[in-house]
Amino acid sequence: MSSTSSSCRRRPSSQELKCFGLDLSAFVLVLFACAGLAGCGSTTPSMSAPADSSAPTINSFAASPGSINAAVPESINSGSSSTLSWSTSGATSIAITPGTFTSTSASGSTGVSPTATTTYTLTATNTAGSVTSTQTVTVNAGSEPTISSFTASPTSINSGSSNTLSWSTSGAASIAITPGTFTSTSASGSTIVSPTATTTYTLTATDTAGSVTSTQTVTVNTSTEPTISATWYISTTGSDSNGGTSPSTAFATFTHALAAMAGCDTLIVESGYYYDQITPQASNSGNVSSSGCYTTIEAATTWGVTVDTSTQPSTSYISSLNIGAGVSYVDVYGIKFAGNLANTYSTGPVFIEGNHIKLQKTAGYNAPCAATAGSAWNVANYTVTNASYILIEDSYAWGCGRYKFEDYQSDHVIFRHDVARNDYAGDGTGTATMDQCAGFVQYSAGPAIMQNDIYLDSGTVGNTTGGMYGGIWVPNDDPIDSSGTYEGDIILNVNTVGGAIYDPALTGGSGGVRIINNVAIVNATAGYLGDRQNPYWTTTSVSLLIDHLTEVNIFGPSIGSGNWASGVGSLDMSNNNFTQQLTENSVIEDMNVFGMSGYMTSNYNIFWNNPANFGTVSYLGPLPTAGANDRLSTNPGLLYPVRVEPGTPGYGTASDGGNVGATILYRIGTPGTMWGDTGYDTLTSISLWPWSDEATIKTDMASFSMVNPVYGGTISGARGFAATGNGLYGGPITLTSYIWEALGNACPDTICQ
Repeated sequence: MSSTSSSCRRRPSSQELKCFGLDLSAFVLVLFACAGLAGCGSTTPSMSAPADSSAPTINSFAASPGSINAAVPESINSGSSSTLSWSTSGATSIAITPGTFTSTSASGSTGVSPTATTTYTLTATNTAGSVTSTQTVTVNAGSEPTISSFTASPTSINSGSSNTLSWSTSGAASIAITPGTFTSTSASGSTIVSPTATTTYTLTATDTAGSVTSTQTVTVNTSTEPTISATWYISTTGSDSNGGTSPSTAFATFTHALAAMAGCDTLIVESGYYYDQITPQASNSGNVSSSGCYTTIEAATTWGVTVDTSTQPSTSYISSLNIGAGVSYVDVYGIKFAGNLANTYSTGPVFIEGNHIKLQKTAGYNAPCAATAGSAWNVANYTVTNASYILIEDSYAWGCGRYKFEDYQSDHVIFRHDVARNDYAGDGTGTATMDQCAGFVQYSAGPAIMQNDIYLDSGTVGNTTGGMYGGIWVPNDDPIDSSGTYEGDIILNVNTVGGAIYDPALTGGSGGVRIINNVAIVNATAGYLGDRQNPYWTTTSVSLLIDHLTEVNIFGPSIGSGNWASGVGSLDMSNNNFTQQLTENSVIEDMNVFGMSGYMTSNYNIFWNNPANFGTVSYLGPLPTAGANDRLSTNPGLLYPVRVEPGTPGYGTASDGGNVGATILYRIGTPGTMWGDTGYDTLTSISLWPWSDEATIKTDMASFSMVNPVYGGTISGARGFAATGNGLYGGPITLTSYIWEALGNACPDTICQ
């Protein structure tokens, strides 16, 4: 086929059309298409592939994780990935923007990692055209951490005290507390701060998404306003990394707990054995801003806590409870204190030097026994020394040790409602028992009060025989006022080389008023022995008054048999220190030698069954004479050492209208009161009987046992009131039944149940 110059092509012949595979009708269509699309200017006809008849369709376009609706964008965290998936029909190619991703697959997926919220567009294309669909991937900036709590405990402290800041967070990679440099990676915890001025602390919790803060203000008191006290906790399963403000977050050691405490705070001690010391510091003192409050250390369960120093070094002055000088207004309640039997430094379980200290419902035991050569001998279970205004109440002491409760060179000390028993005290040589042992001691100290105290079952053969000076011993070799009042006390079954109450003033010592009121002494070597031989005590109007005393069975064999007052009920050997010595309104029954001797004046007393009511020897002083109102041979009809029965000779016949003899039925002194507090020295309506905590006291004292290194054999604590078996009333022996039945009569049903 040749070209021509005409503007239109000639029509091919039918034969030529057949060469192209076209019939005439098809050629006409082609010719019209050519004319419409390209005109007739071309010399050669143009041929192309058949075109798509319609644009492609997008079946789906989704972002995953998760299936979403178009109206609810999917979210991911910054730095994570999302998968974009598509499905199309009729598309020859797809593209996803932003980005350069392309594909010729009708369906598929690709991953994206946007750094910000992004809307992706899917474009599907074919020859008929293109269609689009969008999908938004929301990029979160990340969740900031949360602070669940940020607390200060206490929120108010005294200057110089400490405070615990505690926190709890979620999602934090680190925390910081300012001011200061404290940091931590723990989600929760605590730290101790000691601000010197009121401070606002800021806790900052941080993660990759950012930081959040919380503040807590700690008020530091420098004014006269009292602080708000806090309560702390310590447990054998605790940790010093805890906050210490609840049983579940308790501290582990007393040292750490006391460091966190401020004055007037309370420490609750969970039950168990603790093998460190309780040593309050001056910063723990109460009476903040003269408020009168006490810092309290208290067992969660009374008698459920024991502080034991048996694992501490034996060659050091370590006591389980040590309240030093400069510490004041501290109250300890419900705790037992065990010393170190191996200690060689004369250190017992409790040592007190402070002022305004209360010990209530405590126990002291395991003082060193001084049983071997070189061991400690001058030691007490409770030592109060150079202290002022001390109360030890509802407490008990037993076992080894020279003294049980010692008041040495202190003043305004009260021993109230305590029980003491000496079991053994060596002399530190291993060859003899110790001299000058005693239950309750007022040594060069005063004034002092002993109320409703019991001393019993001590000085028995093979234990401390020859070394027991008295149930109450009051030596004085300092020029001070050693006045003392002993009332409502009971001394039972003791073997002494002095009196059941022994009151000497040594060389250089002075004296003071002595009042012995409503005291029962039963089954003892001697009764009251006064020997105040200090010529330098010149104060006038100082008197010795023994009033409402019950003495029965003073069994010492004879005067001079190792005891000046042996077998004598009431004896004062010197009048150097007293201008008046009077025994009155008392029952003196079954003395083995004399009822009364020396410089003693007698009146309103009942004497019964004594070899001689009055007597003397050369070194005891003058022979007393009967008073106008004495009854010299009258059976007092006593059934019990602590009560005078109606209808008996002594009932209501005393000079003051009361009973002749001791009446010990109610507590003297309101519980918890210190010297000078309202009710500290008054008779209350609180019954003494049955004795509180007597089962605990018996169990503990019965547990004592040791081999006597001097006499051989075993010293058993299960003796006297702590023995097994039943009392006369038919039930088990108790402290109550043992005392009430001391005269051989069954304890009344109203007392012993």
